[in-house]
Parts: sequence; C-alpha cells; structure tokens
Amino acid sequence: MPRYTVADLGDEVGRIVRVCGWLQPAGPAAEPEPAGSGTLADRTGAVRLTMPSDAVPNPGSAVEVVGTVVGTVAAAAGQSLELIVDRLSVAGPAEPDLPVSAASTQAERLDWRHLDLRRPGAQLILRVQTTLEQALRAAWAEEDFIEIHSPKLIPTGPRPQELFDLRYFERTAWLAQSPQFYKQMAMAAGLDRVFEIGPVFRYEPAVSPVHATEFTSVDVELAWIDSEADVMAAAELWLRAAIDAVARRHGDDIAALFGIRVAVPVVPFPRYTLSQAWEIARTAGHDGGGGDSGEGDDLDRDGECLLGRHVADRHGHQFVWVTDYPESARPFFHMRSAEGSSLSRSFDLLWNGIEVASGAQREHRHDRLLDQARSRHVPLDPIHRFLDFFRYGCPPHGGLGFGLSRLLMCLLGLPDIREATLLPRDRERMTP
Repeated sequence: MPRYTVADLGDEVGRIVRVCGWLQPAGPAAEPEPAGSGTLADRTGAVRLTMPSDAVPNPGSAVEVVGTVVGTVAAAAGQSLELIVDRLSVAGPAEPDLPVSAASTQAERLDWRHLDLRRPGAQLILRVQTTLEQALRAAWAEEDFIEIHSPKLIPTGPRPQELFDLRYFERTAWLAQSPQFYKQMAMAAGLDRVFEIGPVFRYEPAVSPVHATEFTSVDVELAWIDSEADVMAAAELWLRAAIDAVARRHGDDIAALFGIRVAVPVVPFPRYTLSQAWEIARTAGHDGGGGDSGEGDDLDRDGECLLGRHVADRHGHQFVWVTDYPESARPFFHMRSAEGSSLSRSFDLLWNGIEVASGAQREHRHDRLLDQARSRHVPLDPIHRFLDFFRYGCPPHGGLGFGLSRLLMCLLGLPDIREATLLPRDRERMTP
C-alpha cells in the first residue's frame, strides 16, 4: 500500500490509507488525549487518530498506521480530519517521558536537537533555507555563474591568530574562515563570476545571539566591475529574487508559525557612508565610537540598531548599505577609495539593524597589493601564494559574503542564530 502524507489526506476522505510518522506529545496547556486517541505528525502536518484500543504507544514513537480518513471532527482544536485506525504498528518505540517539550529551554532543546527538529517551526526554517538557496542558485545560473568548492584546510592566513589550527600530518594546518583568496584566484583564472555555499570557521570567542564558530557562508565574486557599487546593485537583485521566492512558497506558513509577513524589498536599498551612519546614531542618542571624531572604525551593535530604525522610519525599508570604511579597519586587499585615501571601497549590509553581509572591490594590481600589505605590516611569506594570483594579469573584481543563518534569522524574525542552524557550534557547544 502506498504511503500518504498528512497533507494528502484531504483528497482521500472515505478511503483507506497508510500514513507514517510520530505520535505527537500533547502541548503543555493541552487537554489530555481521550483513551484510544492520539495525534500523528509527519513532515507535512498532523492528524488526529482514533484507535481501536487503549494501548496507545508512548509519545514520540515512530508508527505506521492504516485506517479510514473521515471529515471534520474537531474544528475548534484546529483538526479538520481524523483517521480511524484499523491497524497500527510501531516501527521505532519511544521511551517514556520525552526529554524535551514546548516548555524546554533552548539549551535543553539543542541537547536533543533531533527531537526539537520535529517541531513544525523548526522544519519550516529548514524548508525556507532550502528555497532561499535554490532561488539564489537559480539567479546565478541565469547570469552564467560558476559554482566552486574551495578547500577548508589551508596552510595559513594573514591573521592566523583568528583561525582554528589542527595537526595535519607532520605540520600545522588551519580551518578556512572564508573562501576569499580562492574566489580571487578564480578571477585571475578567468572564471569571471563565481559563487560558493559552504562551511567556514571563525575563532569567535563571543557567545551571542548572532555569532557562531562554524556556519554556512554564501560567497560571490565578480570580475570586470567598475566599482563596489556594481556588486551592491547585483546583490540587491539576488536578495530580492530569493526573498520573493520564499514569500510565494512559504509566506502563509511563516505568518502562521512566526507571526510575520515576509516583505519583498524594493531596490535600490538605501545607502549611507559610515560617517553618515555614525551621525545618525549620535543624533538618536548614541554616545559615539572611539577616536577624536567620536566615530569608530565600525558601527557597534547599538549603532547598527539605531541606523536600522532610522532607515525603517525614513525609508520604510529593512535593508541599508553602509559604505566607505577606513582602510585600516578592513583587510589589506580591499581597494582604497582613491589614490592616497584613508577610506576603502568596502561595505556592509544591515537587515533590520543586523549585519548580514560584507564585501568590497578588491585591489587587483600586484604592486599596490604589496604596498598595502607592507603598510599594514602583514607578513608576506604566509600569503605569497595569494599574491602570486596577481602577478600575471588579474581583472578588476569585487564580491561579498552572506551568513546563511543570519539571513534566515532576519527573514523569519528569529531571536537567535542557533534557531536557524541545524546543529549550532559556538565556544560552549560542540554536541550533538
């Protein structure tokens, strides 16, 4: 007998079907299930069961049920269908007393993440992630991008103290915190347009709602650009297409489970220089960053939030670009804004006051790269292979990187990046 999902049952009223899933535990405020009753849940929904005996398996058990679909019986409880069970077999019995419930803390839920992921909201997050990635890939395919998969074991980097090291046979290797150097190698190789979606590793000591030590990065690089503005304009279109795909496919479910409506952004996004962003933050009550000017090299968390509110109030927009960062605050390979300028052609993207992307036009001229590395006291030997990419002709190029979990966090209004990550990793968590 073929398997039906719960979502299929509306077309099968009066028929005998086979459904597989888990016996769902009652919520903390729910009335006890009547004897011989239960609820079966699968990846598509839940349906009430009426069983021929009181011998109901423990909640959480994986079961296979054969029975007749009948119509509305408990509309007030949100149940539109019922399955009158003829036969129930337990494929995987659950022990009594599930270790997590709707009342569990986040830490408890993450300890039992495989059970936590049975929640409809947790599964919807992963479905939205799938749609988001599919839409981005579709947009890049339309523009003839090439997907790359760069190595995650690297010999070193310009700042090895920010990397995780590990034993690699008789020597030390590091885990890549970005595919940046390899994206730029692709530009020198003539690939012109590349993207990568893959894991990266950051030596991030902070344990906060927006930080992780391992996450999925979405990276893009483009050749033959005129300036960093080309990268920003392209990214706006990719994001709009991806968010629109999520809204069309999952909008109603997101509204029902998370209480928000997905807003497809209007392009172009508002843009402010870092100096302007600090002025907005100070006007809103921020006491300013470091330095004699009262501005820091970057917006702090309070400054980002204040800028996000300003953009929402003034522009009715959730996104804002922040540009023109000091070159001293950015990697040495970012291009300077002009000859002798102390600013770089770099940018960050904020979504509702949270940074979700960062990028720049890169310096593609070998002699200037050398000068910029030396002026920043970057040791040349560890990066000599990177510098070789620019010795034999490299086009003007730029790119950016998104944190996938942060995108999901902002898109769905989640309070913590861990909720948007299958198995989160931070300084305190390495299991499951």
